[in-house]
Amino acid sequence: MDYSSPFLMGLRCVGRKLGVLRPVQIVWRKLRGEAYEQDFERALLNGIKPGDVVWDIGANIGFYTSKFADIVGPTGKVVGFEPSPETSQTLKTNCAGHPNVVCEQIALSDVAGEADFHIAAEANSPVSGLAQRSAIPVAQVCKVRVMTGDEFAAANPALAPSKMKIDVEGFELEVLRGMKSVLASPRLKAAYIEVHFSSLAERGLTGAPTEIAAMLKEGGFKVRWTDASHIEAIRAGQG
Repeated sequence: MDYSSPFLMGLRCVGRKLGVLRPVQIVWRKLRGEAYEQDFERALLNGIKPGDVVWDIGANIGFYTSKFADIVGPTGKVVGFEPSPETSQTLKTNCAGHPNVVCEQIALSDVAGEADFHIAAEANSPVSGLAQRSAIPVAQVCKVRVMTGDEFAAANPALAPSKMKIDVEGFELEVLRGMKSVLASPRLKAAYIEVHFSSLAERGLTGAPTEIAAMLKEGGFKVRWTDASHIEAIRAGQG
């Protein structure tokens, strides 16, 4: 099912305005006996292979980063991007036993420089991010380093990705806009993306999910929604 289609986008918007979208999603998952992002996690972990170079964009404390490191093995690399100062330190601590992990205290976007990063009140919260969300209490705003994915790949060619995971709390459009060369490179075989519809809508980017899917398709990827919030994008010809 294409959750970026105009019909489903409109339906989702109505559900959000009526305040019934989240309850309906929870009930639907319970009826299907599925945990949140279950199918996405399965596709993601099955898609990573030994020897891959994986970008974990929005790594947080390293839940997936460590899993990726175990899968890619000694011939692969994992780059964990986590801009939050406190959470980045936790990420480094949690991945200290993985010599194939590179931790970067950087936010990826479509510009380079510095940006405000909104740190949620809960320690190491996965909902901290460049986008401020009205429903999330913010304890601190700090400046973080920002780069484009293309800039990072050009400066670190050995770390150019073959796979990537993106979970950046509503900034996924900017991340993708900042890596046009990375997306065009045949080296990149797959991208796994959480699309934060509510966060994007709050920022006035209601058409972003459609643009994200179109950008991936134009880059030569086959796009599949594993559920209502997650994309698996596989380069055509990769199976």
